[in-house]
Amino acid sequence: MCSLYSGLEKEGLIGREVDLNDRRNTYYFITKKGEKILNENQRKARNVIKDIFLKLSSDDLDELKKCLEKTNSIIEKVL
Repeated sequence: MCSLYSGLEKEGLIGREVDLNDRRNTYYFITKKGEKILNENQRKARNVIKDIFLKLSSDDLDELKKCLEKTNSIIEKVL
């Protein structure tokens, strides 16, 4: 995790702050640059998903919906 965080920090995507009361604690936060990239990637991901769903027939969409509802129901039982 440390190397991942260090890389993100070097790229300016996250920042960190050491707790002045307890130097063992370090708090990480997303920077404006990181937030911008996150938002761009979320938009791109939504567009890819939207394009995939547009290729499905209404029957396939109905079947997918039923499968997801069943999956959610099983997960709720497990949790």
